[in-house]
Amino acid sequence: MASLLSLPLEIVVRILGQLDVADLENVSKSSPIFEEIMNDSEIWRTQFKRQFGVTEFSSLTRSKNFSEEFFARSQMLRRWARDTKITKIIKVATFPYAMLCDVKMVYPRCFVKDASEIITVVNVSKGKVEAQLSASSLNGLTTQCLSPTDSVVGTISGVIARHQLQQRFYYANDKPFDKTHPSKVTCIYSNETHCYSGDDKGNIFVSDFKTMKVEHEYKLNGSIQCLKGCRDSVIAVTTTEIHVLCSSRSTSVIPFEEYVDFFKVDFEGEVIIVGHETQLWAYSFASSSFGRSTSFKVNGSDHITGVSLETRKPCDARVAGGDGLNLAVVTDNRLLIFNIRRGLDKPLTDIMPTLDTKRGFRINSVAVNATVAVVGCSDGLIGCFEVLTGGRLCIINKALPMRYFGVRDVSTSHIFLGGNNEDTFGGAIVGNIMIYFQVGDLKVPTSKKKGKKSVNGLIGERKNAIHKVIKNEVDAIDYRHQLQDAEDELRSRYNGDDLTQEEEIELAMVLNQSMQEQSIDNESVSSLTDSILEQIISESTEPDIEFTEPTNSSAHHFDDDYNDEEFERHLEEALRRSVLDN
Repeated sequence: MASLLSLPLEIVVRILGQLDVADLENVSKSSPIFEEIMNDSEIWRTQFKRQFGVTEFSSLTRSKNFSEEFFARSQMLRRWARDTKITKIIKVATFPYAMLCDVKMVYPRCFVKDASEIITVVNVSKGKVEAQLSASSLNGLTTQCLSPTDSVVGTISGVIARHQLQQRFYYANDKPFDKTHPSKVTCIYSNETHCYSGDDKGNIFVSDFKTMKVEHEYKLNGSIQCLKGCRDSVIAVTTTEIHVLCSSRSTSVIPFEEYVDFFKVDFEGEVIIVGHETQLWAYSFASSSFGRSTSFKVNGSDHITGVSLETRKPCDARVAGGDGLNLAVVTDNRLLIFNIRRGLDKPLTDIMPTLDTKRGFRINSVAVNATVAVVGCSDGLIGCFEVLTGGRLCIINKALPMRYFGVRDVSTSHIFLGGNNEDTFGGAIVGNIMIYFQVGDLKVPTSKKKGKKSVNGLIGERKNAIHKVIKNEVDAIDYRHQLQDAEDELRSRYNGDDLTQEEEIELAMVLNQSMQEQSIDNESVSSLTDSILEQIISESTEPDIEFTEPTNSSAHHFDDDYNDEEFERHLEEALRRSVLDN
């Protein structure tokens, strides 16, 4: 310990930086100097910048302390780099060129939507397809949005409907909202609480899932190309403008006449990301900097093939890294990571990933969280990279063999990660194949107990009543058994069946003392006590000789007809008198 503390501070900090988070508390308690080092935010801020190169980033923790962020991030990166990789290959569609359009995951299930509006439910823990559902029971579908809990659809007649994706609702009919659009629904979006829909006449509805009613309506000029929402705020894109709609403030407009391939919104940071295959724009819709924009443009014949925005819940405010948010952009052969809340001017990472040196590859898709970016290439080749330095952590999955597709160069159309930054699992869609990958132990809490299915109606009430009667009877039986056991134990104790020789002598002496204090004939007490002591001594000295009580003419002494039952009766009466009088 002394030799470690004698080292320069920079070396001590580097040594501590290699420890796991679980060991830090013990280290800090071992010495006041270590505790002071651990709590010095400026030291760890400097160490963080030395190792990762930045001090403004998307933080993994909610702590203001850079030491906690440093250790948590280092431990997470070690998990991705060193832990065992598990992959499962699951065939989702029966033909190799099925267009799988969207995928959402709520462990252990994935919901995969294809171009024919079929939703395939995949259980990744079992590695098989559970069900295939029609996207809607309605006719004339024009648009659909898949979320982890619901599928919402719009039709050519203006109807918007919801299909819950819980297992008991798989084959139920869609539930329409109370109001329909006056014309064809062109785009739709949903989150956990609301559905946002727009039509070709510029009407926008914000509908509540709980009441199935429209809460807010907006009217714009022009057809709605795409939209996203959060609570009562809506960001909508028409052919010429970006509209910022909110019930609590007036409508704001940002001119935009480009076509849209990519559309992401950071509602907490108030940033809109919009663009196409050659250029991206980031617009601020905050009140203090409304309309301010930055852009990123590819060079030459390069094309943007994928964009991913880090998923974060509104309550997850990060402090240590200046509350940043990661945006990953991939082109044919480049990976760029931006802190989108600082704009698109300067990327945190700009690298050309190295995954397969034997043959060329083209990056098709990307997913990002606070610590890693996972990129997908042709034939299911998947690699993992650190977001701040761009260092390669691991190859999650090698290219799949030809037998899965029949031809080469099948692109990885989708990459997705777990919903939390601490998750180390995810998946990829390659042609008609889904690849599920998991790094290390699964951190998702799972219950091994199967919930009891509740039966409604008369049968259910009768079943519950029978179960209640059975439970009461079993409880009564158990209680009677416990009561009988306690009674037997007390009786045995009272009769002296399980007393040792020392306990019997002690009991006789206690009886003698207790009975002498009462108004009982002393001669009777003395004879009873003497008889007990004499019997005990005789049994201990001559165990093989039968004891015979001496004859005495006194009525208070035992006679020749004395037996064990009479002795027990006298002993019980003596004990009872002693207990009652005391």
